[in-house]
Amino acid sequence: MLEDFMEKMWYRRPHAGDTETGRTLKKAQEAAADGLDDFRFSFNIALIADDVERNPVNAGNILHYFEKEAAPAFKKLDERLQCACRLDWYTCVLRMLEQIAGMPKELRKKKTAEFAFRLDMQDLWPRDLTRYRELEEKAPEEEKLPDFDAYLERMDAELAQPVITRWKKAAAYAQFRKTVHRVVGTAVAVVLVLAIWQIYSGTGFLARALGIHRPRLVSEEAITKDFGSLLTDEVPLKINDDGTEDFNASTILETDAGTFSDRNMRDGDTTTAWAEGEKNDGTGKRLYFNVEGTQFVHYIVIWNGWQKDDDAFTQYNRLKNVTLRIDDGTSKVNTSVTLKSTEGPQYILINQNVDRFWIIMNTVYRGEASDNVTCVSEVKIY
Repeated sequence: MLEDFMEKMWYRRPHAGDTETGRTLKKAQEAAADGLDDFRFSFNIALIADDVERNPVNAGNILHYFEKEAAPAFKKLDERLQCACRLDWYTCVLRMLEQIAGMPKELRKKKTAEFAFRLDMQDLWPRDLTRYRELEEKAPEEEKLPDFDAYLERMDAELAQPVITRWKKAAAYAQFRKTVHRVVGTAVAVVLVLAIWQIYSGTGFLARALGIHRPRLVSEEAITKDFGSLLTDEVPLKINDDGTEDFNASTILETDAGTFSDRNMRDGDTTTAWAEGEKNDGTGKRLYFNVEGTQFVHYIVIWNGWQKDDDAFTQYNRLKNVTLRIDDGTSKVNTSVTLKSTEGPQYILINQNVDRFWIIMNTVYRGEASDNVTCVSEVKIY
């Protein structure tokens, strides 16, 4: 294929050596044409081997082997004739790009567009052509190459400009597609991340559509919006033999003034409270609630700390981060929930079947009192 293109080069024309300058140029080009093994192979395979070798790496090879095998033959020429030699060889590369552009779908292929861009004719051709014209204009009349000048004018108009323009459009289209793919890829990644997050957190449209729910702290407004009223019937707990509901705490504070019993969490009075009886703040201890049978629980309401009055609330510790462990009768799932250090009820949305559950203390809001006691006033289940 290269030989076919070389036959159309200026130096192969019968009258290329009619002048002394022309003979010098032709002699240098004939020397350059000898020993083009690697250049010829990388050039030809880009045209022959489907699009396997039409890639930026092989384009780099073509330019590299041209500089290694052809260019040394005209290194000793003056700059004007060096430009002329290069421009004559560039026509071969441009004809190769012209032929590739005529192949089905090649202009639309990203790899082929990158191959064409890497050959750099959009920069090399106008750079050397401009420099050659500047030097040709300054050359003595007897050394000028009018026939070569006319040849370049024709090559520029009929070959170089159409080919470069065509591949610039192909490169712009490839860049556009690359940008679109990147944007689409980013959008898909964002959607996937959001979907994974919604599934993991149990929040959002996808979680609702799939029926996936993870317990989480919500506002009173959200509860009202979802259920219409906060005054729904409370889910009953299992009853012990002594007639008490089946719930307990793994630690209870007993003082001379009385016991801060776990019964206080379910007495309907937020001025009474359960308090842990450990030497530390009770982290790691648990509150346990056994629902009657397996029932659908909408939400759990917690009155955090001792809410007898403002002073009691600030003096004693309040729950901060807890692990809510829910057993639905077939499996246990742990969810981390962070409560607020505020008076009044706090709502943990559940929306699932519950057989029993535990509230495990992880961290607390420290109160002002020195005895480091953590309290909960009330727990209700709806």
